[in-house]
Amino acid sequence: MASLLNTLMVLMNYAGGQQVNGVTYFTPLDQVTAKVELVIPAENLVEEFHVTYDRALNLVKYEYSLDPKVPPFKTAHTFKSICDYNTGLAYHMDQSTGTCVVNAFDGNADNSTTTSTRSLLKMLAPEQLFSVKSMMKFINKDKARGINSDSWSLDVSNFYISGYGAVKTRQTLHTLSLNTTKFYRGTARPAIILQRSIAVLDGRANASTTPVVVLNYFDFFSPATPQIFDFNILSCQPSTSPATSSRGGGQAAEAREEIQLKFSGRLPAAGYSEGEGVEVTTFRRQAWMEFARAAGVSPLRSIGNFWSHDDWNTYFTTVLLPSSPANGSAGTAVQRTADAVEELSEAVEAGGVTVVSGGVTLVAVDLRRNVSLMSSTKGEKAVDVFAVYKAHTTIVGMGVRATVQKLSTKQCTERCHRENSFVCQSAATCGYGDCILSALHGDELLKPSESGASLLANHSHCAVWSRVWTNEYVRVTASVFPEMEPEMTADFAEKEETCAKQCSFPSEEGTDCESFTWCPRASLTPGTKRSPCSLYKHHVFDLSPATAPVDGASTDVLTNSQTLCHYYTS
Repeated sequence: MASLLNTLMVLMNYAGGQQVNGVTYFTPLDQVTAKVELVIPAENLVEEFHVTYDRALNLVKYEYSLDPKVPPFKTAHTFKSICDYNTGLAYHMDQSTGTCVVNAFDGNADNSTTTSTRSLLKMLAPEQLFSVKSMMKFINKDKARGINSDSWSLDVSNFYISGYGAVKTRQTLHTLSLNTTKFYRGTARPAIILQRSIAVLDGRANASTTPVVVLNYFDFFSPATPQIFDFNILSCQPSTSPATSSRGGGQAAEAREEIQLKFSGRLPAAGYSEGEGVEVTTFRRQAWMEFARAAGVSPLRSIGNFWSHDDWNTYFTTVLLPSSPANGSAGTAVQRTADAVEELSEAVEAGGVTVVSGGVTLVAVDLRRNVSLMSSTKGEKAVDVFAVYKAHTTIVGMGVRATVQKLSTKQCTERCHRENSFVCQSAATCGYGDCILSALHGDELLKPSESGASLLANHSHCAVWSRVWTNEYVRVTASVFPEMEPEMTADFAEKEETCAKQCSFPSEEGTDCESFTWCPRASLTPGTKRSPCSLYKHHVFDLSPATAPVDGASTDVLTNSQTLCHYYTS
């Protein structure tokens, strides 16, 4: 009760000088992004960093333009540094040159009196930037940068400051007024910081009066539901082929591993349209963390994190990066790729890889290594002789003639086009590199197999492509011509390309097809005997009077109004 009254008095601004515990008073922030203006008066430095922090992943990313050699430390180069608190490794990437430096960091190193990039990042560690873990004394309701704020005073020991080391500090903290934050994130009370002013209390001349560091926070954002932030270190990976490169001590280089986990069941809200809802984002993030845990690696080594599903299962596909040659400072051995895959496989076999999302628990039941996210180019087009037949669909059962892995959309359709062991008519391409080839074309796949089983199945990230055959025929512009008895019909055809394929590859031996008519079902007169796809063994307009149908022989004649019907001749 006393704690509740204390909090209420602070909120009502009746308790100036009252103390509260920052740990229990503020809601912990699981994910934070913010632009931080760092001011160090003694160094003549004013620098802006963009910081992205994920507490569960134990990762933080800094984006900045900084030259630690010449005040005011500005440079035209842009940098990205990712600090991995799981391993104690920091990855410093020059965005302008593409170079990367990897080194170890810890809480005790670099206590010198010289400002450096490394020490600045250490000073901006997320636990120092965003956490409030000490007793706070409420000062008053105030304004910081013109924004209504709550002003606090707090003493923090072992606070690292570049050029000073870990020292005792007195800080003035301005947080967004709780009258405002209650609309920001429901009933939660996040510490949305506007400004942090820090003075040193270790006996130095300017200890108790002048701040040695001032941090101003802009664009502070803490999502109400988890998001997936970009912590990609791909540019820090060696470009040398694993077959020819080596690591220190003559140890063979590790290769990337592309892995897919199959989870039994599907998310309740999962559908087959574009876009990604909260459920899917939650699944991807939880699967990412569970993958890293089961493999014994940092989440930083898992990139891509691609999800997909069919009517029965949910899939998580990722790229496992090689371990860094640098030694981290976190005190745990860096797991090599082969050992990580083995450990992950054992966990899957034991049923120990689970994800909870959308109110359901999904258990990983299988692990595949013959997948590829690196070769599947998003948005890549198929070769020109193929067209999309059906999106969010794959070929299954007796419709499958051959399956190839690790191909992009273009590579898969090229493989189908060049196939010489059978005439490949369709190919299903999937976002994780699967390529399924079929001898059936388009609408032929809609017909069930002899056993009655379907040849197509739903899949969120696959698409069926079929060969284009109409380009081998000449489309006649005239829509009026005499009807004659077709050599055969393909009543099942729903698309023009399927009709063209039937003419190019008649299903009956000894049947020749030189031309065909295609009429969409919607254009046919109800009750007509005409098939949407009629195949002829002659070029209709080349018929001589002797072979042409006599008057009255046909009662179904195309008219000018039937402009949706097309006539093709070879």
